[in-house]
Amino acid sequence: MKILLVLSVLLCAALSIRAATVVVAEAAAVPQENKPAPESEMDAAIDVADGRGPARHQARFDFCLDGWHSFRGNCYFLTNQAYSWSSAEILCLAAARALASVHNVLEYNFLQRLVKTGGHTFAWIGGYYFQGFWRWEDGSAFDYTNQGSMSSTSNCQCLRVNSQTSNGWSNNVCTLSYPFVCQIKTNC
Repeated sequence: MKILLVLSVLLCAALSIRAATVVVAEAAAVPQENKPAPESEMDAAIDVADGRGPARHQARFDFCLDGWHSFRGNCYFLTNQAYSWSSAEILCLAAARALASVHNVLEYNFLQRLVKTGGHTFAWIGGYYFQGFWRWEDGSAFDYTNQGSMSSTSNCQCLRVNSQTSNGWSNNVCTLSYPFVCQIKTNC
């Protein structure tokens, strides 16, 4: 077990060094006036707003399996079959994944596009209401909210993404069936 842990740490370190080397080499190869713009105007605005200045190169890996979609270091999969929230949770967990959690507007917009591209208006994500608080099924902090029309939490305790561009997420009865989005966090 110790050997496996040591090998995992070494692999992560090697991949990080390799990715940083590739990013630096790519940055050096691009003439200053031809450098690509940030992925979106929102990326540039966030970079300036949080004091980091212009967008910096970051090592990002695209190790997602076929059919999965990479976004900012995570992999996402939209299941087109409709299931209840708890069934979706079980199906994601059975594959060592979790229902998607959302921690900023960029992630939410990505999930909206993913669900809309799949031809759906709604899809389950990993938010649920328990003991007076909203939580993410993957255990991460519920540190971002993007509420659209919310119903009473007494019987609508599960979150779904709304693929309509101007709408935030909403809650609904967990036993209803919707497609769902699984997520793999690929960061070492």
